[in-house]
Amino acid sequence: MKKIEAVIRRTRFDETKEALLENGVEWFSYVDVRGSGHARNRRVYRGVMYETDIIERMMLILIVRDELCDKAIDTIIRTARTGEIGDGRVWVSDIDHYYSIRTGRCDELINKKRSPEQVEADRAAEQAAHDAGNVHTKEASGGK
Repeated sequence: MKKIEAVIRRTRFDETKEALLENGVEWFSYVDVRGSGHARNRRVYRGVMYETDIIERMMLILIVRDELCDKAIDTIIRTARTGEIGDGRVWVSDIDHYYSIRTGRCDELINKKRSPEQVEADRAAEQAAHDAGNVHTKEASGGK
């Protein structure tokens, strides 16, 4: 699995959001962010022009399966691009494993360190421990 983080212009957010949902991304997070850089924003407030180095953008955070990664990146770049300086950036990183908050279970099948049979056996053991009221941790099951 991959984590995609993208910082884009606020004015391109709605179009990018819709395009991602139409292209197979089921869910993602987004946050208003501010940054500072060489670019300057000009604003008019009560008839006075102000120049600021604070740049307001939206950050998208997606976790996608490997087969959807390139399509999601292409969608973000295609819909967020204006051709002007300051269109944004996209970062991609690997996800080694993740935990379910509800069950406490760690899904290691995504990093392919264990066979599907091993994962299923561990899940059965974790479910039994959960049903018995024991709190599961990765270390308690011998996970790496």
